Amino acid sequence: QPRPHETGGEYGNGIIVRKYRAGSIIPIKVEMTAFHKGYFEFRVCPVKQRGIEVTAECLNQNILIGADGKSRYYPQSGPGLVEVNYRLPARMTCEQCVLQWRYVAGNNWGDCGDGTGALGCGPQEEFRACADISISN
Repeated sequence: QPRPHETGGEYGNGIIVRKYRAGSIIPIKVEMTAFHKGYFEFRVCPVKQRGIEVTAECLNQNILIGADGKSRYYPQSGPGLVEVNYRLPARMTCEQCVLQWRYVAGNNWGDCGDGTGALGCGPQEEFRACADISISN
């Protein structure tokens, strides 16, 4: 039985929420309910077969680049609405793609790997959300 936000769950129903052009810069809005330092990344992966989850490997191969030329966006405060612009891959088209938001927090103390400890070092909490989009030429 899938969980509510997984493919086949209550919200993982494959409804296309936006249609875009390959290579275009798209606006993305994130409602940040708590500020945890860290950074956002956005990824996209074509759905090969309806009802089958995309893989982390596919998402990791398609990390979007922001309009500023960087893949990571570092929010400076919160909570609130964050608006960013990212470019879709120029050579990717799909009737259904999964667009993933990933928030890697930076507010936990951890080992920095050099004998020191600091806020943001070591394993950090992560948050993710997805939307189904379409990309055409």
